[in-house]
Amino acid sequence: MVYIGLKDFKRATEMLETCLCAPSSCLTAITLEAFKKYVLCSLIETGKMPLNLPKHCPSQVVKVIRRYSQVYMDFAGLFKKKDSTQEELNEFLEAHKEGFKAD
Repeated sequence: MVYIGLKDFKRATEMLETCLCAPSSCLTAITLEAFKKYVLCSLIETGKMPLNLPKHCPSQVVKVIRRYSQVYMDFAGLFKKKDSTQEELNEFLEAHKEGFKAD
């Protein structure tokens, strides 16, 4: 979170990835929130979402994490589409404003 505050999104992405790959047997609220921030930091830093998490991430987490963060995945998909306009992104954010605010 400190790196996000410092706007060092490359380092923030690395630290969030570390959090995602911590040994775990189930999805936790911390891991879910780290993944959501990981998606947003990746979009800011590189303009795209990494296709896969590293292989050493717990498989139980990888299986369910995308289901619980579908709005973020949809936003990342829209963000990386070459023909997406700023207006489309704004409309998506406006439509899902309450979900993003809650996070």
